[in-house]
Amino acid sequence: VEGQDLARGAGLVPNAGSTYNSRDWDEFVVEAAFAAEDFLTFGFTSENAYDLTSIDIRYDRSATGPTSAQLLYFSGPNTVNSLLFDTDVSVNGENTTIDLSFLKNVTSFSLALVAWGATSDRGTFDIENANAFGGNGIRINGVLSPIAAVPLPAGLPLLLGGLALLGGVRRRA
Repeated sequence: VEGQDLARGAGLVPNAGSTYNSRDWDEFVVEAAFAAEDFLTFGFTSENAYDLTSIDIRYDRSATGPTSAQLLYFSGPNTVNSLLFDTDVSVNGENTTIDLSFLKNVTSFSLALVAWGATSDRGTFDIENANAFGGNGIRINGVLSPIAAVPLPAGLPLLLGGLALLGGVRRRA
């Protein structure tokens, strides 16, 4: 599995701190925030397929940071789906677990965490470090997809039956 690094959209600026902290979340509606690239991206690619089970995430904001956030995943070149719509982002943060059990045989998974509604461009939003405050940072959970049985070629049972018949005829002779 190759992780896609957590990255800021072009509309954000890194902020000092011990977490993945960003500022300039200055849009007031989700569409404008997405267009202004006020988002974080992350994900993975893999040669093996996975059945995803959940994503654990912990984020928070400063007092003037964005009050709303949406977690999006991309299931195709032009297909965006919402996993979480949070209109009350906590100043203190909280662990959130999102069910992903509907995602089977996944080899690539890309996400964007869009945030908006800050009252100041100096307001911050951050992803906690793993285990900080009992949180996970970001953790995508899943298991290797079961390997599907490969069907036998249609003529193989006929061939095996013919060989068995031939073996029976040879024994009688």
